[in-house]
Amino acid sequence: MNSGEPTICAMLLFCLLPWSINAASPQSGYSAGITLAAAHHLSLILEPQGDEPARRCDQHSENSPTDKRKAPADLPAIYRYWLNEDVVYIIPPEERCAFLERDSDQQRDIFIEQFWYQRNPDPTSQDNAFRDEHYRRIVFSNEKFATEIPGWQTDRGHVYIRYGPPDSVVSHPAAELTWKPPEGEQGDVRYSWEDWRYRLEEGLEPNINFAFVDPSGSGESQLRLGPKQKDLPIFDPPATFQDDQRRPTLADGRLHVFIGPGPVPLIHYKDLEALAVSGIIRHQILFAYRIRFVRATNASTMTTISVDLPAHPAEDEQAIRPTDSYEIFARISTPYARAVHTFESHVEVAHPLLYGADRETTVPLTPGPYDLALVVKVSGSGQMGVLHTTFQVPRFEDLSNQE
Repeated sequence: MNSGEPTICAMLLFCLLPWSINAASPQSGYSAGITLAAAHHLSLILEPQGDEPARRCDQHSENSPTDKRKAPADLPAIYRYWLNEDVVYIIPPEERCAFLERDSDQQRDIFIEQFWYQRNPDPTSQDNAFRDEHYRRIVFSNEKFATEIPGWQTDRGHVYIRYGPPDSVVSHPAAELTWKPPEGEQGDVRYSWEDWRYRLEEGLEPNINFAFVDPSGSGESQLRLGPKQKDLPIFDPPATFQDDQRRPTLADGRLHVFIGPGPVPLIHYKDLEALAVSGIIRHQILFAYRIRFVRATNASTMTTISVDLPAHPAEDEQAIRPTDSYEIFARISTPYARAVHTFESHVEVAHPLLYGADRETTVPLTPGPYDLALVVKVSGSGQMGVLHTTFQVPRFEDLSNQE
């Protein structure tokens, strides 16, 4: 493999994403994951006092001299996509309004970083299980439910991203001998439909069923709510969680965001980080890498970087000892040297040539150019391989054209 040329593979979710949190649900056939609503450590939360501030937050005021919020259509494209695609189903109204108040790209970037950071179940970790699971659901929806529109925009994608994989899915093809329509639907014309069941899901009533019908046969199933579900706020904005330690402030009827310092994710391999930052190149260990991309939204492309470890160091004919192990450090940065993702891993040498979850990382990246620093070290001998390269993250439509 030529380590200088990353490859683009628009692979299926099941091949690409070993970072799925839990095992697949055997009843539904949909990959299971963590409960997104479980992680709610927020500092970007706004707490309106009374009804009037809440109404002002929900309604953009064109004439108010103190209202700095932009209309979503006036945002730069990449931030508009992030707001209306990446987090459209999970951002509370107060945070949405706060994002519209940011008056520079730098402030918006900080907001986005804090948005995910405050939802990270382990703020000291380089990984973010909440964000990973959210984008896993987006990619799965694109692969499973897409028609003429991306899968995340469909009703099934909406429910899947918001509430996760159902506990069971029962398909009812039009040719089914015992076919009957969903509850409350007419049965004079046969069509295919699916029944999704959620037993215990936060934000839903226990043992709720959703029917997704495809009366036109186009493959784009639409949600039909039965008589018992008509009043459920299925598609209402998510609730806002409050953090007792960082309460927002309200002044002059306007909502404000507090973005304060938080725990810095721990770096375990400081020596490897120093080499990644220094720009030094070493060839004591030869290793290969590959980069794969999968469509998510117009604002984010899922990027997987995998490291292929060698059987022995390049300058030593003696094979690595069974007691040795590898340390891997990877950092992705913008061309302006702002680090956007860091990955560390300890890998045993039992199967060094195999790709695996312990030697790869997946992260959503905005389309555009990036710098990549990779450092691999043999723990026993201290020999290292250090590589610095660049790569280009493709846009949603570019990946679409390649499929």
